[in-house]
Amino acid sequence: MTNVFVYGTLKSGQSRHHALEHHGPGKPAVTVQLFHMKRAAWPFIKPDAHGNRVKGELYSVDEKTLRVLDAIEGYPNLFTKQRIHVTLEDNTQEEATVYVIGDWPIPSYFTDVIPNEAGLLVFE
Repeated sequence: MTNVFVYGTLKSGQSRHHALEHHGPGKPAVTVQLFHMKRAAWPFIKPDAHGNRVKGELYSVDEKTLRVLDAIEGYPNLFTKQRIHVTLEDNTQEEATVYVIGDWPIPSYFTDVIPNEAGLLVFE
């Protein structure tokens, strides 16, 4: 099983969550590492030492589901994978894979996501 942190359309209540529904409810989590987030119809993050933590959900998935997620995220061309740490609600930390934007020109219609009152980047 592989831990995957999701922050966008794969989260519960979002358009692509169906790919994770059979893995039970995700655990609310926040990244330890800092990122910059942009969005249009879907968001992406990229590492940024001056960025913010990202709020999302942690899932433990099998290899079959991981291949489905890779296809949804356009891995390895549109998105790449990065190993990160996330903090759960009970303040424990877990290691997880997260999809981050690949190396391609970002269209101008993607806009910055502004951190919420808690200083977190959230896609809703």
